[in-house]
Amino acid sequence: MDDPVGAAEWAGEWSELKDSTGYSSYDSWALLDPLPDPTLKPVPGQSLQPFLRVFAELLPTDGPGCADATYAETIKRLQENPGVRYDATEASRMKQLLAQERSGPTIVPGEDDTVVLMLQRADIASLERDELIRVLHIGPAVALADRMAAGSHTAEEDGNVAALTKPDDRRPLVLVGIVEDTVPFLNARFRTQDGGTRFERIWLQSRRQILPTPRDCDDERLGTAGLTKKGRHDPELGLQLTQQQVDAILKEGEQRPLDEALVYSEVNDRLLRPGERRSTSFNVSHGAQVIDLACGATPGEMDEARILAVQLPPHSVLDTSGRQLDPYVIQAVRWLTRQGELARQRYGKSVPLIINLSLGILAGPKDGTGFIESWLKREVARYRRRNKGAAIRIVLAYGNSYRMRQVAHGKLAEGEELTLDWRLPPDDRTDSFLEVRADAGASVEVLLQPPGGDMGVLTLPEELPAKGPGPHG
Repeated sequence: MDDPVGAAEWAGEWSELKDSTGYSSYDSWALLDPLPDPTLKPVPGQSLQPFLRVFAELLPTDGPGCADATYAETIKRLQENPGVRYDATEASRMKQLLAQERSGPTIVPGEDDTVVLMLQRADIASLERDELIRVLHIGPAVALADRMAAGSHTAEEDGNVAALTKPDDRRPLVLVGIVEDTVPFLNARFRTQDGGTRFERIWLQSRRQILPTPRDCDDERLGTAGLTKKGRHDPELGLQLTQQQVDAILKEGEQRPLDEALVYSEVNDRLLRPGERRSTSFNVSHGAQVIDLACGATPGEMDEARILAVQLPPHSVLDTSGRQLDPYVIQAVRWLTRQGELARQRYGKSVPLIINLSLGILAGPKDGTGFIESWLKREVARYRRRNKGAAIRIVLAYGNSYRMRQVAHGKLAEGEELTLDWRLPPDDRTDSFLEVRADAGASVEVLLQPPGGDMGVLTLPEELPAKGPGPHG
């Protein structure tokens, strides 16, 4: 672009972040976004408020009459706090932690004591000040009901586990966990020889809590997770479908042709807001191809391969920085490993769990120290240890961006300059990020020079603060 519009009048300067989480530069940028996400806007008749997802370690706490600090006291105080939200997966993790504290096995810090909480910003500082948690990472906001009865988490989790642990005479040889942008759960490639589904459970993630409606309470076919006839709810982000629910939908096709598009439309109407991308409405999708490659088959050929699937919300896969994607993927993997544990209870034996992540993140250090890499290591180690060495594999795809020239590196002597051309397409209206990483102790100055102006020189501090795992860009 030889003469960009407005280039001559362009001017800017570096400014220090005044409103920041202090844990991630990407999350700090999100807080400054002048265009709030429309999916978080209030809905008439529903009272939803923004909550930040906090990835943390629980800290043992002293309680009245207790000689030693315990996790039990910490969890008790979290359950009694009406501002603390967590879903059924996290409730089960806390139960397991309590059991370990009472009777073993030995708790492994950094694995057994991790938790994902949903908090408003003021509560994060409060829990840290009371030394209940050590924050590792803070994810972008989600929308939850503004009020929830304290102590309701355990009751909802009990209901979910009971529904999942009913006797089943089928013996799968492997569980395939899928995290994708699309989960076409009605497709014939994922059915058994008798016409049932091979999906054991599906989580359709959303950036907001789906509050129950009178229709939900009467709809057995597409009921929401944690929902009872009385209309109670827990803070699940999105919807969950069980094998029984999908089988019931497929059975309708025995009486009349099954309108798959209509079923997906009904689910999307409940799950998504107007304007959000509805991946199951298209004839072709990335998720459908990946699931088919991983475990698709003619009915009867792979009935022993059972599927657990997580469908990511649309906005999370559009942001290649990973700012939106990482938190959903981590929550998906925690959910999948919990489902693997429940399968062990259900089938009376350990079942190999293979999780496929055919997703790309262009940002981050790419050396194994980033948030998502370090957290996945925790999940794999914990699953193997708790399930007596049960097989678990996380399969990662790579290579799509190999020739996109997204990363550059070089060696600089003192006083030497390195010039990089950063090209942004003129029709790209999404946020663009540039990470600068240097060896510890190095003094680096950055000059950003847009067409027609410059931003002046920014000197990076020799010691960048890092509260979470891994280096910060």
